[in-house]
Amino acid sequence: MWKTRAHRTSFVGKYKFLACCFDTPPTGYFLTTDLFFFFRYRIKSILALARLGREGQAVSRSRVQLRYPKVGVILRRVARAIKYYAEPMKRIGLIILATLSLLIVLVSYWLGKRSERPTVTRLPTTLSATPAIVPPTASTSTIIPAATPSMAAERNEEAAKIVTGVFNAPISFFGRVEDQNGVPVSEARVEFGAVDKFWAPGSNYQTASDANGLFSITGIKGAGLTVGVSKEGYDGIKGLSYQSFGYGMPPDSTRKAPPHKDAPAVFVLRKKANTEPIFSIHRDVPVPKDGTPVEVSLRTGKAVSQGKGDIMIECWTFDSNKDAQGRYEWRFRLSVPGGGLVARTEPQLSFEAPESGYVPAVEVNMSSASIRWQRDSDDQYWLKLRNGTFARMRCRITTGGDHFASITAYLNPSGSRNLEYDENKVIK
Repeated sequence: MWKTRAHRTSFVGKYKFLACCFDTPPTGYFLTTDLFFFFRYRIKSILALARLGREGQAVSRSRVQLRYPKVGVILRRVARAIKYYAEPMKRIGLIILATLSLLIVLVSYWLGKRSERPTVTRLPTTLSATPAIVPPTASTSTIIPAATPSMAAERNEEAAKIVTGVFNAPISFFGRVEDQNGVPVSEARVEFGAVDKFWAPGSNYQTASDANGLFSITGIKGAGLTVGVSKEGYDGIKGLSYQSFGYGMPPDSTRKAPPHKDAPAVFVLRKKANTEPIFSIHRDVPVPKDGTPVEVSLRTGKAVSQGKGDIMIECWTFDSNKDAQGRYEWRFRLSVPGGGLVARTEPQLSFEAPESGYVPAVEVNMSSASIRWQRDSDDQYWLKLRNGTFARMRCRITTGGDHFASITAYLNPSGSRNLEYDENKVIK
């Protein structure tokens, strides 16, 4: 490898002093001198040292050690050192480079944000006994002066006048009482309640209807007036026997407009018929979802075997196929075996079963696509049973949750169409 003696001599002479540094006991001085020469040669020495690491094994150990026995030892140590520290030095360099790049980016970002901040210039503040007056401009907001005690008193007086006017509105009321057939009811008791006080109960008045069922009250005041009528032997009807009217307050969903003398307000009372002994039941009966018929006795309210019941209930519920809104198809059928039924349209007014118009069954079909979909059905019917007796019944079928029919029925076993209820005449 070494072509001439000069090449070998120059190579060994250049690093002779470095070899002595590693084997001489007083290491402090020679180590310092070695570092001095290491940095003196700088890049040139590093390249030479790398070349030694690659080619040091190829140098004949015997030839080198003839004149410089310690050079072989140093060459092997340098070769191992360069091989061991090459990769860590590369990683350290990359880490330093990445750190410097991150610092440059952070400093650039900080300088950019600082340049975006608005510059605030603080003006010297001078105190003056006389405040500066800014002339009004088109953009200057109008300042509303604060309310003075006199202004507050005026507002309170106006509010008091409004409230007083509402509760002191004059009332003149005219009404008429009649039964479910339009017959005037005389001597009916009429009770008035005037809303004429703010923090206290209103005033109450009473009168009675005349032979024509007419009554009236005048000369009183109030924001509103409630009127109720009653009489022994008559039943009151919701919405027709008790009503409210507005005077100082305008009419709304709970108050009607005041009547006039020529068009009095009409109040209805239902005249009770002579009562007879009847059966009365109220039961919840389980109903299958698959259409299996259930027969019920209207005397006991219990389910009985087929062929012995007064009514038959069938229901088909497909609640296992619900849509996104939880709706499902269901169908309900109510029938009277050997008889018939008809809808009871005025349950508060009529308690006598009709003579005709009965059909064998009624059916409710509820589609899941219906805009009026609901999971139950609640209706009232007149019934004519197979034995010729009459009854009235309310039947509510509930398809959601517990599947059942709620039945309330009144049966007159005498064959009379009179289904007036008297708790003292209920058959046990």
